[in-house]
Amino acid sequence: MSHNFGITEYQKSVAKELLYKISLVDPSAILAGGAVRDWYLGNPAKDLDIYIRCPNHIKLSDKIDMLKKIGLSNAKQLSKNSEENYASVSGLLSVFEGCYSGVKVNIMFMDLTEIDGISLVENFDCSICECFMDKDNKYYYSSNFIKTIESKVIFVDQRHAGNEPHIVKMANRFPEYIFAKIIRNNK
Repeated sequence: MSHNFGITEYQKSVAKELLYKISLVDPSAILAGGAVRDWYLGNPAKDLDIYIRCPNHIKLSDKIDMLKKIGLSNAKQLSKNSEENYASVSGLLSVFEGCYSGVKVNIMFMDLTEIDGISLVENFDCSICECFMDKDNKYYYSSNFIKTIESKVIFVDQRHAGNEPHIVKMANRFPEYIFAKIIRNNK
């Protein structure tokens, strides 16, 4: 068994356990983006990005208390606007970074109306990130994600110029891929 396989399997078990705990607060919570993509490609994840719905009136202290109760250690709030990975996520209220069972975790608190897993990931800025895992350990990959893997073409959503920090990060991470902008006809 390879070292990367062992790391990946451990990360998956941590994600499953953490999603189970978070699903007691929000049954529609998902793990989306980089970790699911990296596992699909046979690589360990850099971190786990979990998206959870949150009423707008929940105070910062209540969010931190919930994160502590689920076992997230060293939780600190990040600025969503300064973080290249999250600045363009629609409906994002706040981002927290911490550690769970030795794995780096980012918790995205989303507006209540913004977290249907499929519509959330299909609105990400680029197709290489359009995937998620739910609390039942089921994986979803958008049709654009599959096309990207097959063709080595990353589709950039029409709302983005293509020079945003996260898209540049993906271009540096996947230099063997070509980037193409999606233009949708809204008729």
